[in-house]
Amino acid sequence: MIRKKFVINAKYGVHLRPAVRIYEAIKDSRSKVEIKKDDNVVDARSTLGIITLNILPGDTIEIIVNGPDEQEVIERLTNLIEYQRLGEEDDN
Repeated sequence: MIRKKFVINAKYGVHLRPAVRIYEAIKDSRSKVEIKKDDNVVDARSTLGIITLNILPGDTIEIIVNGPDEQEVIERLTNLIEYQRLGEEDDN
């Protein structure tokens, strides 16, 4: 099991598009993937579940991955969340 915390730096937090990007990053995974914010935990394959966490810019979430490809999954999610900012672009 791998657990990793992230501070969300996407300009608008996690709404539908970022939730779909998270789903797309893990949909072929054989591991169980969960997202935790505060005391709430949801299945990361549920875009609606992710949205209900109401993840705002600056919030800290924890990703929990357990399964045969957990290292690959956490690397994909790290890239998506930390480096691609969930695919959101600044409106500069």
